[in-house]
Amino acid sequence: MSDQPAIELESVIEVTQAVCESLLGDYAEPRPATSPPPPPSDDDLVAWVTISGAWTGKVAVRLSPALATRLAREIMEVDPHSTDDLEVRDVAGEVANMIGGNLKALLPEPCRLSLPKVSHERPSSEEEEGVVQRFAIGADTFEVTVKSAA
Repeated sequence: MSDQPAIELESVIEVTQAVCESLLGDYAEPRPATSPPPPPSDDDLVAWVTISGAWTGKVAVRLSPALATRLAREIMEVDPHSTDDLEVRDVAGEVANMIGGNLKALLPEPCRLSLPKVSHERPSSEEEEGVVQRFAIGADTFEVTVKSAA
Protein backbone atom coordinates (compact mmCIF):
# COMPACT_ATOMS: atom_id res chain seq x y z
CA MET A 1 0.00 0.00 0.00
CA SER A 2 1.27 3.45 -0.93
CA ASP A 3 1.68 6.26 1.59
CA GLN A 4 0.85 8.97 -0.95
CA PRO A 5 -2.55 10.70 -0.80
CA ALA A 6 -5.45 8.95 -2.53
CA ILE A 7 -7.61 10.40 -5.27
CA GLU A 8 -11.13 9.45 -4.25
CA LEU A 9 -13.79 8.12 -6.63
CA GLU A 10 -16.07 11.05 -5.77
CA SER A 11 -13.38 13.49 -6.94
CA VAL A 12 -12.94 11.60 -10.22
CA ILE A 13 -16.70 11.72 -10.82
CA GLU A 14 -17.04 15.42 -9.95
CA VAL A 15 -14.04 16.50 -12.03
CA THR A 16 -15.06 14.39 -15.04
CA GLN A 17 -18.62 15.73 -14.93
CA ALA A 18 -17.36 19.32 -14.69
CA VAL A 19 -15.00 18.84 -17.66
CA CYS A 20 -17.77 17.27 -19.80
CA GLU A 21 -20.17 20.05 -18.85
CA SER A 22 -17.54 22.68 -19.69
CA LEU A 23 -16.51 21.14 -23.02
CA LEU A 24 -19.82 19.82 -24.28
CA GLY A 25 -22.55 21.27 -22.15
CA ASP A 26 -23.46 17.62 -21.59
CA TYR A 27 -23.88 15.59 -18.43
CA ALA A 28 -21.57 12.59 -17.95
CA GLU A 29 -23.65 9.98 -16.14
CA PRO A 30 -21.56 7.77 -13.85
CA ARG A 31 -22.22 4.11 -14.55
CA PRO A 32 -22.50 1.72 -11.62
CA ALA A 33 -19.41 -0.33 -10.85
CA THR A 34 -21.52 -3.41 -11.50
CA SER A 35 -22.37 -2.34 -15.06
CA PRO A 36 -20.40 -4.34 -17.60
CA PRO A 37 -17.61 -2.39 -19.28
CA PRO A 38 -17.85 -1.88 -22.99
CA PRO A 39 -15.73 -4.46 -24.76
CA PRO A 40 -12.27 -3.05 -25.47
CA SER A 41 -11.66 -2.34 -29.12
CA ASP A 42 -8.42 -1.87 -31.01
CA ASP A 43 -10.01 1.32 -32.34
CA ASP A 44 -10.52 2.85 -28.87
CA LEU A 45 -8.39 5.89 -28.12
CA VAL A 46 -6.62 6.04 -24.77
CA ALA A 47 -5.32 9.45 -23.73
CA TRP A 48 -3.36 9.93 -20.52
CA VAL A 49 -1.30 12.31 -18.47
CA THR A 50 1.20 11.55 -15.74
CA ILE A 51 1.24 13.42 -12.46
CA SER A 52 4.50 13.41 -10.53
CA GLY A 53 5.55 14.90 -7.22
CA ALA A 54 3.68 14.58 -3.93
CA TRP A 55 1.40 12.17 -5.81
CA THR A 56 2.68 10.05 -8.67
CA GLY A 57 0.54 8.17 -11.14
CA LYS A 58 -1.52 8.35 -14.32
CA VAL A 59 -4.92 9.65 -15.33
CA ALA A 60 -6.22 7.91 -18.45
CA VAL A 61 -9.38 8.33 -20.50
CA ARG A 62 -10.54 5.55 -22.86
CA LEU A 63 -12.90 6.75 -25.60
CA SER A 64 -14.69 4.87 -28.34
CA PRO A 65 -13.94 6.14 -31.85
CA ALA A 66 -17.53 7.44 -32.11
CA LEU A 67 -17.30 9.46 -28.89
CA ALA A 68 -13.80 10.74 -29.65
CA THR A 69 -14.98 11.94 -33.08
CA ARG A 70 -18.11 13.52 -31.57
CA LEU A 71 -16.00 15.38 -29.02
CA ALA A 72 -13.65 16.63 -31.74
CA ARG A 73 -16.56 17.85 -33.89
CA GLU A 74 -18.30 19.63 -31.02
CA ILE A 75 -15.24 21.10 -29.32
CA MET A 76 -13.50 22.22 -32.52
CA GLU A 77 -16.81 23.18 -34.16
CA VAL A 78 -15.93 21.48 -37.44
CA ASP A 79 -18.07 19.84 -40.08
CA PRO A 80 -18.81 16.23 -39.07
CA HIS A 81 -17.36 14.93 -42.34
CA SER A 82 -14.13 16.89 -42.13
CA THR A 83 -12.88 15.73 -38.72
CA ASP A 84 -9.48 14.10 -39.15
CA ASP A 85 -7.50 11.73 -36.93
CA LEU A 86 -5.15 14.46 -35.70
CA GLU A 87 -8.06 16.59 -34.45
CA VAL A 88 -9.63 13.56 -32.77
CA ARG A 89 -6.34 12.69 -31.04
CA ASP A 90 -5.77 16.31 -29.98
CA VAL A 91 -9.19 16.52 -28.39
CA ALA A 92 -8.79 13.15 -26.64
CA GLY A 93 -5.47 14.41 -25.21
CA GLU A 94 -7.11 17.65 -24.10
CA VAL A 95 -9.86 15.77 -22.27
CA ALA A 96 -7.25 13.73 -20.37
CA ASN A 97 -5.26 16.91 -19.73
CA MET A 98 -8.28 18.75 -18.32
CA ILE A 99 -9.36 15.87 -16.08
CA GLY A 100 -5.78 15.28 -14.93
CA GLY A 101 -5.15 18.99 -14.33
CA ASN A 102 -8.29 19.37 -12.25
CA LEU A 103 -7.41 16.29 -10.19
CA LYS A 104 -3.85 17.59 -9.77
CA ALA A 105 -5.29 20.77 -8.25
CA LEU A 106 -6.76 18.63 -5.44
CA LEU A 107 -3.38 17.15 -4.53
CA PRO A 108 -0.72 18.53 -2.21
CA GLU A 109 2.12 20.47 -3.81
CA PRO A 110 4.43 20.02 -5.52
CA CYS A 111 2.87 18.11 -8.41
CA ARG A 112 3.61 18.39 -12.11
CA LEU A 113 1.40 17.36 -15.01
CA SER A 114 2.93 15.86 -18.16
CA LEU A 115 1.83 16.63 -21.66
CA PRO A 116 -0.92 14.26 -22.79
CA LYS A 117 -0.15 11.13 -24.78
CA VAL A 118 -2.67 9.38 -27.02
CA SER A 119 -2.59 5.83 -28.31
CA HIS A 120 -4.83 2.96 -29.30
CA GLU A 121 -3.24 0.94 -26.47
CA ARG A 122 -3.42 1.37 -22.73
CA PRO A 123 -0.30 2.95 -21.21
CA SER A 124 2.04 0.46 -19.63
CA SER A 125 2.35 1.00 -15.94
CA GLU A 126 3.60 -0.24 -12.64
CA GLU A 127 0.57 1.19 -10.87
CA GLU A 128 -1.45 -0.94 -8.53
CA GLU A 129 -3.83 1.25 -6.53
CA GLY A 130 -6.52 3.29 -8.17
CA VAL A 131 -9.97 4.08 -9.43
CA VAL A 132 -11.76 3.06 -12.61
CA GLN A 133 -15.05 4.80 -13.39
CA ARG A 134 -17.21 4.43 -16.46
CA PHE A 135 -19.49 7.22 -17.70
CA ALA A 136 -22.16 7.64 -20.34
CA ILE A 137 -22.95 10.68 -22.43
CA GLY A 138 -26.14 9.71 -24.18
CA ALA A 139 -25.50 6.35 -25.84
CA ASP A 140 -21.71 6.78 -25.78
CA THR A 141 -19.64 5.42 -22.90
CA PHE A 142 -16.12 6.17 -21.79
CA GLU A 143 -13.83 5.23 -18.93
CA VAL A 144 -11.60 7.28 -16.64
CA THR A 145 -8.81 5.44 -14.82
CA VAL A 146 -6.68 7.00 -12.09
CA LYS A 147 -3.80 4.85 -10.87
CA SER A 148 -1.17 5.79 -8.34
CA ALA A 149 2.37 4.51 -8.61
CA ALA A 150 3.21 1.58 -6.40
